[in-house]
Amino acid sequence: MSAGITRVLHSGGSAWTYELSGTAPYTILFQGQVLESAWPSDSYTISMIGYDNEPPALEVLDSTESLPSPVQQNPGFLTLQWRGRSDAFIYQPDYKVGIEWEMLPPVYESGRGYYTYTTPWLAARSHGAGGIEQFRVNNRTFLVLYNSVHINGCRLRNRVLF
Repeated sequence: MSAGITRVLHSGGSAWTYELSGTAPYTILFQGQVLESAWPSDSYTISMIGYDNEPPALEVLDSTESLPSPVQQNPGFLTLQWRGRSDAFIYQPDYKVGIEWEMLPPVYESGRGYYTYTTPWLAARSHGAGGIEQFRVNNRTFLVLYNSVHINGCRLRNRVLF
């Protein structure tokens, strides 16, 4: 049985009483933070400044439910930031996978002078060594394009520098 709030009563001022349903003990959260971790009763009263006219939005879990991990609640990402170079053509963010570097989508020089790249959700990636994520940004003063052509099952590759 999952927990729930069956009724909320205004106890006066900024105090509110919540009637709970489920299997005690309860975990009570406000804005993702645990207020009570083993609340034994089926009612919970809280007084919070600024909540005179409406109750604070609480979340209740009973003993059959568990807290989601912080990674599930707030999957992490990283924003790389750097200053541009006048001789750069593109900036290449890379992500380390084992001992190799994986290329991420490039950021093109536009004359802005300041650049950012936001990584994909780190929780979705499991390549980090011991939970350590490594990134780097290299500037390229030229653009390398590869043309590939397949003829009779053989791939011919041509490299063009700009």
